[in-house]
Amino acid sequence: MRELPRRTSEAVDRDTPAALLTSSRVTFFTSFHLLGAAFAMSLTCRRSQCYTDLLTFQERDNRRKTTLDASGAEFASHRPGVTAISTRSCCIDLLDYVIWTTTQADADPVRRRLITQRRVVMRVQNKLKVSMAVTAAVSLIAVTGCSANQPAGGGGGDGTNKLEITSWWTSGSEAEALNVLIDGVKSSSPGLSVDNAAVSGGGGANARQALAARLQAGSPPDAWQLHPAGQLKSYVDGGQVADLTELWTQNDWASKLPKDVAEAQQVDGKYYTVPIGVHRGNVLWTNPAVLSKANAAIDPAAGVDGLISTLKQVEASGTTPVCLGDKDIFASAQLLESIIMSRVGADNWKKLFTNEYSFDAPEVKQALEDYKTILALSNKDHSAITWDEAVKKMANGDCAVSLMGDWAYGELLNADKKPGTDFAWVTFPGKEDIFDYVGDGFSIAAKNTPNPEAANAWLKTLMDPKVQTEFAAKKGSIPAVTNADISTLSEYQQEAAKSFAEASVVSSLAHGQVTTAEFAQTYADAVSTFNGSGNVEAFLASMTQAQKTQL
Repeated sequence: MRELPRRTSEAVDRDTPAALLTSSRVTFFTSFHLLGAAFAMSLTCRRSQCYTDLLTFQERDNRRKTTLDASGAEFASHRPGVTAISTRSCCIDLLDYVIWTTTQADADPVRRRLITQRRVVMRVQNKLKVSMAVTAAVSLIAVTGCSANQPAGGGGGDGTNKLEITSWWTSGSEAEALNVLIDGVKSSSPGLSVDNAAVSGGGGANARQALAARLQAGSPPDAWQLHPAGQLKSYVDGGQVADLTELWTQNDWASKLPKDVAEAQQVDGKYYTVPIGVHRGNVLWTNPAVLSKANAAIDPAAGVDGLISTLKQVEASGTTPVCLGDKDIFASAQLLESIIMSRVGADNWKKLFTNEYSFDAPEVKQALEDYKTILALSNKDHSAITWDEAVKKMANGDCAVSLMGDWAYGELLNADKKPGTDFAWVTFPGKEDIFDYVGDGFSIAAKNTPNPEAANAWLKTLMDPKVQTEFAAKKGSIPAVTNADISTLSEYQQEAAKSFAEASVVSSLAHGQVTTAEFAQTYADAVSTFNGSGNVEAFLASMTQAQKTQL
């Protein structure tokens, strides 16, 4: 990768991080300056003034060298509930604004998507790394500098009467599900004040960036969301998460979980995280009316070939076949992994990450061709919208299908969509019943946890069967614990629970669960590049090289 060029007319490749950061409308100077402004405002971060400052920031700042498309007012309307400042840290909102304005500032969808993923931070040379370290420090100060000025009920409190949790659950249904957990821990710990420091960004990319800065600075939240197995291992290898084995043993949690779920919370035989639920990633959500209009039906047993034939039938009827929202790259990465699973089967999917099966196999090549076909049958603005916007478009009749994990079920219910009428579902078509397991859990820091007793109370709340059932009802997941009552959950969730017990269970690569974080990042980058180029051989070369060097 070349050194970051000076801000001159020097030509740079349009898809490199250097080009992204030296774009005429999205510059490193802009990002740094916005973060500096967020820091300055955080010094007097009173909730009553926070958004006044935010919404007038553009007017007051005459030193900015670029013009952004997004205004603070547009940001406020973009994020549902964003004006309910009392439920969030205003500094987190300011940082979200910085990220959001940066991602909205360029009309080219490929470049915007790459900026959104913030991979530029990981790709540039030392000069830029130093600068970005400064912005991370500013971000950290902005996040942590507000706590002293929080009003009663907004995260204040002393010792164990305070708890700060970090997650990426910010959509309507996700926020409601998270509130179930917050209410649960408050019920078990009277007087506890909970600071919900959720950071928006599908798939958790932005939340993990913010968390990384805090961990590096030795200022962690009390607990944070993560996926088990592969993603968890990256934190364990870095010495960043606490060993929870004693807590697991004291409460006999392993006996209350399926063996696969319990093992996913371990690294080298020790427990480091606590699960809250089980999601299925390979669900195809469908619009019954659109399929009926096209006189089409989706047969899971017909495989990917049958699916593509049906989608072309829908296209011939005059409706867009597929709704995709991959503004956050995990959505298209998840679609591709569902296709690969369907083509290679569960056993070979697992072998891809043990070097017993190659990404260069004919079935994987065919899956890439299938993906390219399905991408061409998708909405043209797919890289400009989010996963939740895509599934709602499907339910509104804008297209026939949308591939998304079953957190989409909770989001559709939250949007007052009716199962069986506005939407239906099938497992992504393939030659066997595969359950693409995406787990959610929480861990605590190996050291410097601000309120360890409150953090332990939080972890114990997560394993309450009643809490897991209530959480699942909002989230669309199924409980992780086997002693939870699922009789009150939906028809979809009953089916998912049955399938999880009987199907071939595999773990997701798009969500960093099946293998190392490094390999998952390589996959995400390869998918992002493939979306723009359609170059099958380049994708396969990238992944086969990663199999040799990263597994």
